[in-house]
Amino acid sequence: MLLYPRQRNESALAEIRNLLTKNLLANEERGKEATGVAIIQKDGEAFIEKQPVSASDFVDSERYAKLLEKIDSNTVVILGHTRRPTKGDVLCHHNNHPIVTGAILGIHNGQVENDEQQFAECGCTRTGEVDSEIIFRYIERYSRDGITEKTLPKVQSKLQLLKGQLTFLSCDRRTPHKLLVAKHLNPLSLYYDDELSTLIFSSRYVFLRKYYGTKAIQQNVKGEHLYLFDATTLEAYEGKPVYQMALGRTAVKNPLEYECYKNTLKDYPFEAKFAV
Repeated sequence: MLLYPRQRNESALAEIRNLLTKNLLANEERGKEATGVAIIQKDGEAFIEKQPVSASDFVDSERYAKLLEKIDSNTVVILGHTRRPTKGDVLCHHNNHPIVTGAILGIHNGQVENDEQQFAECGCTRTGEVDSEIIFRYIERYSRDGITEKTLPKVQSKLQLLKGQLTFLSCDRRTPHKLLVAKHLNPLSLYYDDELSTLIFSSRYVFLRKYYGTKAIQQNVKGEHLYLFDATTLEAYEGKPVYQMALGRTAVKNPLEYECYKNTLKDYPFEAKFAV
């Protein structure tokens, strides 16, 4: 979730906490071996909880209840993940998501098939065994001043080297209001709740449809793209990204889609619909 920074009453905060919990449970079938959540505040402070358990057990834990208390009017990003391991023991804290690499936090839906080769060639530090770590190590390397528009072309060039499914969300504690999003092969849907001034992401569109009903008609994020969202522009942009560019992979056939776009209030090269 990406939250517009503003004062929220307890009712709104309770709704956001409920959204997080239901989203985790809805995605449990995508992975029951581990569950994790990161809450990032507007000053960059992060609260992270990861456990090698299913989402059902995770949300019933006392540690999760205490974590929910950290969600307040200073919260700008919430990352949640349910894991089905492709590589890396769930009993190792570093292998479970959200993954932390320096100031970068990220969650990944998919599998990187050539992570060993990429780590060997790039010389990046590796703290876990999970293949997803290479994604966030590359972001860390090319986001030395935080995630900005300048980050996207550099990250895109490295993502082209990775083989597999690369759908992920990532933020940087130095620029906590920015959220970097990529969709390649694996699903990702979103919905902008204008009453909460909050952008909700989910790997399961059916969750958004059940929660929001007919308002969530089409929430699929356009594939083969990198997006940069900014919490501070959510209300003005109605949940749309401030910047986007094609991943430049073979699945993108139109050469015009390789261009970079900086979105304005009058021009949105973005296909998701946010309301009927």
